[in-house]
Amino acid sequence: MTREATDEIRARIDLVDLIGAHVRLTKAGRSFKGLCPFHEEKTPSFHVNPERGMWHCFGCGEHGDCFTFLMRLETLSFPEALQRLADKAGVTLERRGRGPSRDQRDEMLSALASAARFYGECLQKSERAGQYVRKRAIDAETASKFGLGFAPEGWDNLAGFFAREKVDLGAAEKAGLVSRRRDGGYYDRFRNRLMFPVTDASDRVVGFGGRDLGTDGPKYLNSPETPVFRKGSTLYGFGLARKAIAAAGHVVLVEGYLDVISCHRAGIDNAVAAMGTASGEGHVALLKRVCDRAVLCFDMDSAGQKAALAASELFGAGGFDARVAVLPEGDDPDSLVASGRMADLIRALEGAVPAADYRLDALMASFDLREETERSRMLEKAVEMVARVPNVFERDRLIRKLVPYHADFRKGYGADRGEDSAETRIRQAVERMLPAGAKAARRMPSSAAQKPAGRSRTPLGATEKAERIILMALLQGGELADHAAARIAPDGFVGEVCRQLAAEIFRRREVGEDPASIPLAEGAPQTGEPAPGGEDMQQEQARRLASSLLVRGAGAPLTKPVLDDCVERVLAESRRRELSELQDLVKRGEITRDDPRFQEYLALMRRAHG
Repeated sequence: MTREATDEIRARIDLVDLIGAHVRLTKAGRSFKGLCPFHEEKTPSFHVNPERGMWHCFGCGEHGDCFTFLMRLETLSFPEALQRLADKAGVTLERRGRGPSRDQRDEMLSALASAARFYGECLQKSERAGQYVRKRAIDAETASKFGLGFAPEGWDNLAGFFAREKVDLGAAEKAGLVSRRRDGGYYDRFRNRLMFPVTDASDRVVGFGGRDLGTDGPKYLNSPETPVFRKGSTLYGFGLARKAIAAAGHVVLVEGYLDVISCHRAGIDNAVAAMGTASGEGHVALLKRVCDRAVLCFDMDSAGQKAALAASELFGAGGFDARVAVLPEGDDPDSLVASGRMADLIRALEGAVPAADYRLDALMASFDLREETERSRMLEKAVEMVARVPNVFERDRLIRKLVPYHADFRKGYGADRGEDSAETRIRQAVERMLPAGAKAARRMPSSAAQKPAGRSRTPLGATEKAERIILMALLQGGELADHAAARIAPDGFVGEVCRQLAAEIFRRREVGEDPASIPLAEGAPQTGEPAPGGEDMQQEQARRLASSLLVRGAGAPLTKPVLDDCVERVLAESRRRELSELQDLVKRGEITRDDPRFQEYLALMRRAHG
């Protein structure tokens, strides 16, 4: 896949038609506008500029091109959106590396779809499988919703079906559906099992899970890893749950297929499960596209608790507000729903405890805290655990929770003094174990001080308006961009975001790239994935500013005299601020007459006072 291919797809896709299929758009000058599909609003602030091939919401700040629109609307990865739009535009994508060709992948997906149809038909015919489904309180509508099926007993039922239907058995083998015999024939991988089709984010069947209905094989058997099925980045039920997850703002992560199905029966449509493996970074990345909160709802046996501890730390490190639902002992979501105790399940989900508290409580419960030596050992382990918590405010809360168990707190020279001493000692121990990035984060100003990247609630000042006019000229290119670039450098801008955007514009001009492509960087056609969630906030704000300027346009035509006035206004404000900063340093005695900055200070004073 080349950059030329993505550019060709952008050129062929009619952005107004693509977005207009989901948003009612009306003409507004040279652009179109409508209600934003990504946040609730009553007044249209979502604008589409077909000439630029970009869209921008002036309410929530979301922006992008055809790729990012589809990615956000349907929670697709960039490769998935790319393939979807390539098919729509009639563009053939060349695949690099050793992976299967597009035709080979299509053959595997076709075999998987045929298998799902075959298993579904077999479930309708099997009385024993039907009895098991009814025993698990799964009605016909739910079975159809999840595409449940049945792999009959025997060694070549599916293989024979594939032969009759002219399905490529080689592709079926690569998809993990059949295995090759020594004599060259094929036999079925799944036999006498209730079948759970597993779909990707585009609702294509990519694998299966099978629950044994006999006594011979393992209780559950999953598809092997294949070119179209990666367990570490696939979640059962995600295709059905993704819209509900986005709407709720959180995901409910359970352990098994039947847990997912029972949750959906109970109206918990944002439930998904990992594919027979522990949660991994691929699952975190997949879910991060649609939400930032995860409720872990696992069995309360030792294996379930171990999985909850590991997953809670993984999701917390991934930037999630991770919580753990504590179920009644001996129950799981499936058993609660099947026994008519949906209220208990919902109550557990609503009362889910913060993951860090769950881990700390579990750690504390493993020690006899009546003994001083045990309390000391617990604190040693707890300090290590708290230091791994990425959120500074959560760390502070956990530190205070540990204070009563510190020896200083229990000394008899005053409760207040003991509490202060204990908290200080625990805090110091935690901070010594913090990674370098977390230590730096403690010294940074609160993120609350950052301006939101969406619509500004206060009118722009004269200097801000002037900066945006200059940036508009620089983004549009041509003679006016050259005129502006010759009169102001990036460090001449006053606002931090404007300065960062200007620096990126100048960098692209130097290497011959089009600055107007800056808002498209988040789609990441070079890397195939959107920018990571931990990216610097000002970089994202700079892209959003570029998008808003390009989508809305300058309004009245720009001229050189207008640009010159804007540049002079911005430079004057830049000099005024620099002079003010130097004056403060001189007053505090931090700049002496021997300091080179003193001469800079004098020059600015002379210029300011004529």
